[in-house]
Amino acid sequence: MATGRISIYDRVAQCSTPLIVSAEPQLDSTKSPWIGIKLEHYRIGASDRPDATMSGYLAAVCLCGSYETEYAPGFGQKGFSVVYRPGTLFLTGPGDMPARHSTGEIEFLALEIAPKFVLWAADELVTSGPFEIQRLWAAKDDQLRYIMLTLYNELLANCPSGKLFGEYMGLSFATALVTSHSSARARLTDYRGGLSPYKLRQVIAFINDNLSSNVSLAEMANLLQMGPCHFARAFKESTGLSPHQYVLRRRVERALQMLKETSTNLVDIAYDLGFSSQGHFTTVFSKIVGVSPSSYREQVHPLRMRLCYSTTDSADE
Repeated sequence: MATGRISIYDRVAQCSTPLIVSAEPQLDSTKSPWIGIKLEHYRIGASDRPDATMSGYLAAVCLCGSYETEYAPGFGQKGFSVVYRPGTLFLTGPGDMPARHSTGEIEFLALEIAPKFVLWAADELVTSGPFEIQRLWAAKDDQLRYIMLTLYNELLANCPSGKLFGEYMGLSFATALVTSHSSARARLTDYRGGLSPYKLRQVIAFINDNLSSNVSLAEMANLLQMGPCHFARAFKESTGLSPHQYVLRRRVERALQMLKETSTNLVDIAYDLGFSSQGHFTTVFSKIVGVSPSSYREQVHPLRMRLCYSTTDSADE
């Protein structure tokens, strides 16, 4: 489960503080199933931040408003000013951030991803040697913005796609950083052809045996002795679905079978198949099948349902 809020280390007070001290987020990912990913939605006015340090990769995208920000000199760079407008991004990696003073009003999303995602991507995409993610100040990148908005919409829907979705999007974000915003020389890798038939059967069997568990990209990749980045690309090439989409569809297919062949109640089906709650199960099932689990069960067993209702009515009389 996601733990805590996005935080920075205040170098002046010498303590950790929330990313934005002056306001609470409108929405945050503290109750999401994501690991190594934190997302927060803010609306704020004028604010200040002292010299600070980040432990992860931090990005922020302006949704609306205008925010004129003056960054103080420090950490080997001169002071400078930028204006954040809708669609512009701020991006920094682990390390120091200069103090800033901002005026105006802004609505924005802030995303922090753990360094492990960038290391996964770099391990397979970088030729050799050290590299550095370039900082962005009021820049535009449609791909990074799209990933952040996709995570935000998933959070608004109470994360129906689960933990694996967060990992996949975190890896997608890291891949974009390494390939588009780093000093690294990217390795040209051909993923065409996907997984071999043997490896595909192996990972599908693993998924089928662990539908009740929160399997991770790393677990599936390690099973095939592949890196997570290569595995995710090759799996989608082989199946036409990302790993999280495939796992969800297999869970729903198993649910269809259980609804048709057993009388197991919906709560038990939900937990048996790795959903966090009956509501989570109903949301995913309805989106993929087009009807709710209870409606589907009534359609496939109309006589049984009528008999159940009849027995209940008789008992009530």
